[in-house]
Amino acid sequence: KKIVYYAGYAGRKPNFVDTYITKPGAQSFENYPWRSGPSLIVEVPAGVKFTRLGYRPSGYPAEITGNFVSDDDGLNQLWQEALNSVVINMRDTFMDCPDRERAPYAGDAANQIDILLYGLDSSAYGMIQKTILTEIGWTKTDKILPSRAPSKTPHEIPVQSLAFIVEVYNYYLHTGDADTLNLFYPVAMDYLKLFNLKADNMLETRDGSWMWTDWGNNADVEVIQNAWYYYAVSNMSKLAAALEITADNAFMSARMSALKTGFTAKYKKQDGGFRSGAKDDDRANALAVLGGLADPGDYAALIPILTNTKEASIYMEKFVLEALCVMGEYETAKDRILERYAPMLTDSYTTLWEGWTIDDADFVSLNHGWSGGFLTVMSKYFAGIRPTAEGFSKYEIFPKNLFDSLNCAVDTGDGKITLSVTKNGNGGYTMNIHAVSGEGVLKISSDFGGTVSISGGAYTQNPDGTGYKSYTLSGGDYVVEIS
Repeated sequence: KKIVYYAGYAGRKPNFVDTYITKPGAQSFENYPWRSGPSLIVEVPAGVKFTRLGYRPSGYPAEITGNFVSDDDGLNQLWQEALNSVVINMRDTFMDCPDRERAPYAGDAANQIDILLYGLDSSAYGMIQKTILTEIGWTKTDKILPSRAPSKTPHEIPVQSLAFIVEVYNYYLHTGDADTLNLFYPVAMDYLKLFNLKADNMLETRDGSWMWTDWGNNADVEVIQNAWYYYAVSNMSKLAAALEITADNAFMSARMSALKTGFTAKYKKQDGGFRSGAKDDDRANALAVLGGLADPGDYAALIPILTNTKEASIYMEKFVLEALCVMGEYETAKDRILERYAPMLTDSYTTLWEGWTIDDADFVSLNHGWSGGFLTVMSKYFAGIRPTAEGFSKYEIFPKNLFDSLNCAVDTGDGKITLSVTKNGNGGYTMNIHAVSGEGVLKISSDFGGTVSISGGAYTQNPDGTGYKSYTLSGGDYVVEIS
């Protein structure tokens, strides 16, 4: 008898197909190569009797220790699906997707690393470290930081290499892994020095081996590459300061100054948006915010662009959402998540798609680890838990008043920071917080109320900030009452 089984999707071409030919009598068979798909489909001829049928789940040895649970079921579902997608795309490398293309791309890894840092325990740090070291190892004498490696033919996709440089600094903030970053820093700087400036202080467009900018439509390639580059140099400048490396300070300072001047002169329009042509691009303007090319005075003009323009692919959507949060538009970011990801809330799958539609059944994967960048936004900005110095030696907890109830946990490698927020019957709020060692700063927005009382662990009150009260926590458990 011929038994055919595959991991796949109903109504689509199977991802993997295996066949087992039976013999008479009792027997057992296990296929060891790992397979991936939302369903295990077995086609069995009549006359075959199973005493046991199943699969063994396998993956990278890290535990899910982060969480995000609010009174918005849609956001809760999406947060979990984002984490599911990343976990499935982690094995010996980060993958583009497990069912069609298992190649490790630097840009894919950049989004996946950020999700991992908010969802998994410190066991997962080894995966990131390996990815960084692999990038170093595959860099040749031409000093190009590869965008796909290992590979038979490593690609240079400039915006992906720049995105990876940006993300490596976030890894440092979460882990404090100075040994790895001291190795990566000169390689990243060598790559950044390959980019040349034109007379107008803008970059000569670097095509690489694949001039990919984004899957979405109407990408403003010129503005996006300049904004990614500035963002990468900015983060390397911060990393250099943290690692006490001064050799490239003059280069970075001069490069950032020139780019800032040139970018504003060439791309800032009378209506306040940044563009090289006639169309607004949400991605280009978001990156200008995140890297610092846009000033706070520009935000009022940029908020409508990032609210109403929806050209970003699912990969680049993370940066649009994050830019909205940087500009203080948390409610807008929340609404945009629920609007853009709405089809994935009603499908039957527990992972996130490659694209916004499911129409192209032969191309669009229904499990892409880099599609869930909003998870980082939810934990980092909505719950407001983020490191501000290496290895969570300094961090802040700054929840936004978006929910009547919220629970969030982030693993720091030195214990979990946990936060719960509950609206009580008299219109006030109760927060329960577990703070880890280090200098943790709790910020209470005036949106929650004007009177704050704290019990539990030791703390000191700081001068109030604009629209919030501030407290430094010494570690331990706290109960915060706000009215």
